[in-house]
Amino acid sequence: MKKIGIDCDGCLVDFTRPFLGYVNDRLGTDFQYEDVTDYDFEKVFGLEPSVVDELVKSFFDTTMFRALRPESGAQEAIAKLREKAELVVVTSRPLGIEQETYDCLEEYFPGAFSDVFFANGRTGNTEGASKPAICRQLGLGYMVEDCPGHAESCAPVVDASFLLRRPWNESESPGGVVKVNTWQDIVDHFYE
Repeated sequence: MKKIGIDCDGCLVDFTRPFLGYVNDRLGTDFQYEDVTDYDFEKVFGLEPSVVDELVKSFFDTTMFRALRPESGAQEAIAKLREKAELVVVTSRPLGIEQETYDCLEEYFPGAFSDVFFANGRTGNTEGASKPAICRQLGLGYMVEDCPGHAESCAPVVDASFLLRRPWNESESPGGVVKVNTWQDIVDHFYE
């Protein structure tokens, strides 16, 4: 059976819009979704990485974070993909929000994922394996990402690394990556 790894934020659930609302409230700014033209928020906000990291960590403690909603088309696509493959989540979320992650996935994608893996990342999980290492370890054939760097780093160890088009990866063309516009494009790949 095929195995697909899927990133959580920006792929399964919309982290960016609620986070922008939180940042705008805290900083008195007016950032819009379309303004996020780089994966690194510090470049978008013009702030030091440590300040952005603190904003992200404090956002995790809010009701806004616990009320994240699915990305457009994600629920329907996951329902179809689970008919064709084993699905796992491979996220860079920090270990401190494991339960919130499980709760969110179970609320919007009940029973869809065989497991959730927390890869190393900026926001607190420095001990986990990298996303490519997890892909290799699990024998994943496919990875779905919104981060160009993660999509590119996973590409050599999977059959196809899909990059869901978002404002922050619009100008990116990472090597070995399949850029797709919507979740339906990914579903179509498996139903051709």
